[in-house]
Amino acid sequence: MMSSSSILFDDVYQQQQQQQQIIQRYDWIPAGVTDEIMIDEYFAMFPENKRPLLVKQPNQTSSSSSDSGVLYWKKLFQQQFPVCDTTIKNCPHLMATINDRKKIRLLELIMLDRDQYSLDIGQVKPVTIIDQICAYCCKIIPLNSLAINCEQRIFESKINTFHPNCFRCFYCDQQLAYNIYCCRNNRPYCERHYMELLLPRCSFCDELIMSNEYIKDSKQKWHMEHFNCIYCQRSLTTARYALTESNDNNDNDDNNNCNNNNGKPMCIECYEQRHSNVCEECQKPIGVNTKDLSFNDRHWHEKCFVCSQCKFDLFDKPFGSRSDQIFCANCYDNTFAPRCCYCAEIFEPGQRKLDFRDKLYHDSCFCCKKCQIPIGTKTFLQKNNNIYCSECYKNVFATRCIKCCEIIINDGIQYRDEPWHASCFRCVECQKELSNIPFTSHDDRPYCRQCNANLFAPKCDICKQPIIGSTGRKMITHGNHKWHQSCFKCKDCSTELGGKGFVPLDNDGNGEENIYCTPCAQVIIAKQWTKQSTQNQQSKQQQQEEQQQDQHQQEQEQDQQSDDSV
Repeated sequence: MMSSSSILFDDVYQQQQQQQQIIQRYDWIPAGVTDEIMIDEYFAMFPENKRPLLVKQPNQTSSSSSDSGVLYWKKLFQQQFPVCDTTIKNCPHLMATINDRKKIRLLELIMLDRDQYSLDIGQVKPVTIIDQICAYCCKIIPLNSLAINCEQRIFESKINTFHPNCFRCFYCDQQLAYNIYCCRNNRPYCERHYMELLLPRCSFCDELIMSNEYIKDSKQKWHMEHFNCIYCQRSLTTARYALTESNDNNDNDDNNNCNNNNGKPMCIECYEQRHSNVCEECQKPIGVNTKDLSFNDRHWHEKCFVCSQCKFDLFDKPFGSRSDQIFCANCYDNTFAPRCCYCAEIFEPGQRKLDFRDKLYHDSCFCCKKCQIPIGTKTFLQKNNNIYCSECYKNVFATRCIKCCEIIINDGIQYRDEPWHASCFRCVECQKELSNIPFTSHDDRPYCRQCNANLFAPKCDICKQPIIGSTGRKMITHGNHKWHQSCFKCKDCSTELGGKGFVPLDNDGNGEENIYCTPCAQVIIAKQWTKQSTQNQQSKQQQQEEQQQDQHQQEQEQDQQSDDSV
């Protein structure tokens, strides 16, 4: 005779087989869905490694993802629905040890009541209500999207709809396998934890405990005959025992939630032999009868927890650790405590430390290099690895004006690598401030442009004004003479001669040459030649006259001499 739960599981299996004849790509199909598009939409809400695909899809990175999805749901079902919970025949320990038919009948009735009134399958349906709330996350489920609906047996309120990923056991928060759930107190549970709400479960054989006597720990329960050491099988009912830490590391978080990951019992001898910690000092096991002192995942006997230098007992006393060694407070301070960079003394507890450039100082040692007054909270500056207060730094290192020798705070300028106040940088001649105007230099002394032109610029021979290139006027030179381009004109016709031929002539006869254009120079030269010719003729006639006079005079003198001789 088959139980109701077996019939329900067979019905689910037959329904899934019929659906798989239509769609062969998935290992199982959610209840309430037969359309291929809806099935793809439903499983798209799960991660790729949780999709029970039988055939690798084109967008899958590897075939292992489809296999992991099938195994995920199968393993989930095996964990949430223990075989021993389906029928009495699958409880070998119960049938072998319990002779009371009333207790066996009670368990049968509990299973029957579960199958008839609590066990059900969530139906996948599109949401037809606007602003439908998920009963798990309390978020709105979009209209027309797929959701799991618990029609009759869950939640007295109207909220009985879940996101597919939110349909989880209320106890272990694990995804419900194949959307099968049990309802208790208006909440969904996996079958395992639903039964554990009614009866205790043995951590060893995984069967429900029907006996009045059993072993109970903070998180686990055992049949009396199953509470044995996992190594030597010694009964621990009346003996001291220890629990090992769980080492189960499943890849899936849902599996971890449902597995019994609590520690397993063992006798004291097996625990000390296999799981006791080793003392860092004496390298011997630390038994359960002695105190196990631990620090940074390292362990010591109480008597071995001593200072590495002076061997002082450190139990219940302050200590320090460095390089896998422990030290008492005094040894740690003498060896590793920070010291003042000035006096090399240790900082006392509670003593103020000043940190500057990764160096520590006592408050009284952090002083100005010049005045030796502690800096405290005052501003300071550093120069050549020395500390100076603001006043001393100004007096020693501040930049001073080359003229007035006062400290330059603002509006300083540099002239020939020398600092000046802007108000002190003036023209040597007229004392005009030069900080914001163009200036020139002569013999390393600054002058404004006007003074520089008046004092050192060449003068035009015509207008006697200085010739300055920045004014846009060019200078024309000839010999020792200089002119502005606009002043370089013919003396007679005033024609500008810049870029033209010219003739320098001393027309006035005073030894100073004048500039003439070529036509005027030709006229002047012609006049000078004519004048010179006339002067030459006159000079020649005068010479002839003088020669004639000299000759006549000589003749007279000869006649006189002849008369005298007669």
